[in-house]
Amino acid sequence: MNTKFIQGEPCWIDVSATDVHEAARFYKQLFGWQTSNVGTAEHPYIAFTQSGKPIGAVGEVHEDDDPRWTPYFKVSDIHGMPEAVQDEGGYVMVLTQQLPGNRSVALFSAPDGARFGVMEGRSDNTMQLWRVEGAVHSFTLMAKNSNIFAFYNRLFGWRLTRGIAGAMLRNPNSSTAFGHMHVVDHAARGFASEWITNFMVSDVADSARLATKLGGEVITGPVVLPGGIRVATINDPQGARFSVMKVG
Repeated sequence: MNTKFIQGEPCWIDVSATDVHEAARFYKQLFGWQTSNVGTAEHPYIAFTQSGKPIGAVGEVHEDDDPRWTPYFKVSDIHGMPEAVQDEGGYVMVLTQQLPGNRSVALFSAPDGARFGVMEGRSDNTMQLWRVEGAVHSFTLMAKNSNIFAFYNRLFGWRLTRGIAGAMLRNPNSSTAFGHMHVVDHAARGFASEWITNFMVSDVADSARLATKLGGEVITGPVVLPGGIRVATINDPQGARFSVMKVG
């Protein structure tokens, strides 16, 4: 993926936590990331980096919400997004606010409840690593039904294409798919409608064992998906869900 992150592509991630410092320690030990607080002592926002390049961050969980990983998608006009989301049946969770590094963000919920954000700002303050060990590999949209894709299509212009692992999410201006969409029986599988961030690791089983040792919980896997993709889905100690993945 082009790390300049053209309109509509994922450009940032963060995880919310009830205890920001404990969450930062968990991910630092799990992935070997470096951490630094770019927020304040009272309201920490701890940045994750690898080899000096931004990965994402951890911040405080919003009132009446649960800890979760959130993907942010690049937009050129963030101020028009709340109305656009509401017009398509979605909900505004957090109106536009500033993050460190001259970035504006807003948080929304799709009609089926999946949370996501949008970001406007400088590309050098977004993710700088993609599909390397310890960084984001892709995103998985766990959807209640396939109709929800129309919501994202109208907001971002995305396209669905067929791939080895199912429906691929793709920006029409990019040659690389950034994720997958799976329609699942949420009640049977224990999944909500949500975006799951998939991190690339060298050994999925070892990462799952380490996450458990650090206080996390393996929800599914490790399993092998079509195309030789090996994956495990994990809740961190505060309940934020993510996956670790190895391709091939």
